[in-house]
Amino acid sequence: MRIVEYMNKRQFCFYCEIPQAKLPRHLRSAHCNESAVADWMQEDHHTLKAAKLTKIRNLGNHLQNCKVLEQGSGELIVRYRPNEITEPSNFIPCPTCYGYYAKRFLYKHTCHLEPASSNKLKRRRGELVRNGKLLLPSLNNSDLQLDELFSKLKGDDVSRCLKSDSLICQLAKKEFLKLGHDKEQQNYIRTKLREMARLLIEIRLISNEPDNELADFIHPAKFDHVVTAARNVAGFDTQTHLYKVPSLALKLGHSIKKCALLVKAQGLKQGDEEIVNQSTNFFELCQMKWTEEVSRHAHRTMTENKRNAPKRLPLTEDICTLSNFLKKIGHDEKRKLEDGKSDPAASWKVLNEVTLTQIMLFNRRRQGEISKVSIDDYNMKASSEKADYISACLSKFERELCKTFTRIEIIGKKGNTVPVLLTKQMEDTVDLLISLRQKVGVNPDNKFLFPCATSNSDAHIRGADCIRKFATLCGAKNPTQLRSTSLRKHVATISQVLNLKDNELDMLAKFMGHDVRVHREFYRLPDATLQVAKISKLLLSLEKGSTASLAGKSLDQIEVDKDDEIDNIESSDDTDDSDEEEEEEKEDTSRDEGSMESVGSLHQANGTTFESTNSEGEEPPSMKKGRKYQRRVWTEDEKRVVLKEFRREIALNQLPGKTAIDRVMEKYSCFDGRKWTNIKDFIRNHSGRANKKWY
Repeated sequence: MRIVEYMNKRQFCFYCEIPQAKLPRHLRSAHCNESAVADWMQEDHHTLKAAKLTKIRNLGNHLQNCKVLEQGSGELIVRYRPNEITEPSNFIPCPTCYGYYAKRFLYKHTCHLEPASSNKLKRRRGELVRNGKLLLPSLNNSDLQLDELFSKLKGDDVSRCLKSDSLICQLAKKEFLKLGHDKEQQNYIRTKLREMARLLIEIRLISNEPDNELADFIHPAKFDHVVTAARNVAGFDTQTHLYKVPSLALKLGHSIKKCALLVKAQGLKQGDEEIVNQSTNFFELCQMKWTEEVSRHAHRTMTENKRNAPKRLPLTEDICTLSNFLKKIGHDEKRKLEDGKSDPAASWKVLNEVTLTQIMLFNRRRQGEISKVSIDDYNMKASSEKADYISACLSKFERELCKTFTRIEIIGKKGNTVPVLLTKQMEDTVDLLISLRQKVGVNPDNKFLFPCATSNSDAHIRGADCIRKFATLCGAKNPTQLRSTSLRKHVATISQVLNLKDNELDMLAKFMGHDVRVHREFYRLPDATLQVAKISKLLLSLEKGSTASLAGKSLDQIEVDKDDEIDNIESSDDTDDSDEEEEEEKEDTSRDEGSMESVGSLHQANGTTFESTNSEGEEPPSMKKGRKYQRRVWTEDEKRVVLKEFRREIALNQLPGKTAIDRVMEKYSCFDGRKWTNIKDFIRNHSGRANKKWY
């Protein structure tokens, strides 16, 4: 295939498809009765007359170029011949005048046949290229539906490989039939096709068979090549047996099995028993060996990555900051729209994004679910008022809430129906946005509740972009944690503290859009504070041997003598050098007491009685039974002084040292009779209660 500049080549007539050296003269003499030719001949404006002739000329050349591309040989007629050797696939026709231009320079082309209104819009090179690709002939007799799917592919070797492979095209038809109705799912289909094309390129390199198609490798003898190629594409490390992209290895396994079934189905249709046996044996090999060869280490890599990844939740303070910021911005923009003093389009756009973020934040919904809400879903809204027999079971406050909130049902993950609650303020704001859609220039054919504010777009704004934007602007401490997934995990983790019943937990899981198993396994994070607070009580009770008292109790009902346990805890957070002697003495004392306790426990286990060696014949303090520590209640003056003097340490969740505590004890007389460790324990317990409230 050769590329020829159209100025140095005969032009093909659009009507008779014959190359002509003098195309204008040929049109006047042979095709003057054609409407396009008559329109060109009657045009008086010089520029428009030249543009109309150019379109007729380009249409004839376009028909010839389509034949050349289908046959794979011939001369491709382009507007500007390149200075170097290049691929024919780098040239795309203009959607308006049909002239062939280089793909990377198509956006610079000024077409005089375009309407005057379209020239004012911003030219998008990606959209021009996609529309131009749709004019090219289909490869491998693919369906017209796949042409739009392939038109948005990146023009590289991977895309050319998948377009030329018949089995990958069959996989594309299968996935398009399943998910093609949703335009956003088409990106998922293209990603899957590119994965298989990358696998095919790698198999060709390993087997040294560059001309084979993917169907040729669906053979039991080629199974090892497929496994090696899948490992290479996913970045398998032979030393650590870990993958760079473990999810890709799993996806390739599912796709290669689908391809084997497609080959088997084709063999059954053709009655070719050999193809059926080969594909069946290959599929059985995948079932038996793929997990061992590929998937096992991929799952292990994903587990290692999840285990080592930090598990963070958004701070309650940041959530409140974001919520208040959205309320303020929404109120200001709504007032601007009602006053009509500022640019309505700019205010409408900001209010549209704010409302989307507010609904997503309040309901803890996935960003994609709220972004895709349609106007029809919103118009089917209904008040939450229920039947009398249900209202009778609710409290007075709950009945008032049912009258306040509006409930709509939207499409969630996997096609499930999930609810969304709207406050009265949210509902009024959405109604205002709908009433001003035509005024601000929204496309009337746009069906989404939160559309893009452009007249030529039928898409919606993305909730992920909105919440990321406002999380940064609101001044949160950790804006990266304010995401829809983190907020959903925040609710699931808080539900652990609430000690919900089974029916309440099931109700929460349904509202979140998943079942109870997913709620417990994936959304609840293993929180360290809850583990220490709850499980430590059980371990301490087991250590003391009080197993009989644990019968029939939950973790919240287990009680441990707090003062006895705190006295045995070593303070390891001191920062002053003057604390070292105190700590050493404390360790020695604890070691002696521990030895006494060990000896006492040993004698009790042997059925003997421990005899004290004190001169007065009394038991040591650690061995006395039934005697409790006399606790001194903290007065209001003591609490006030501690919270005032150590407010900085409490805010930073730190413990003060012995020197700082002694300085405060000398300053205030209310601490007479107390030890410095008592004040430190009070601060520790106060910080622990505050953190528990945060969770």
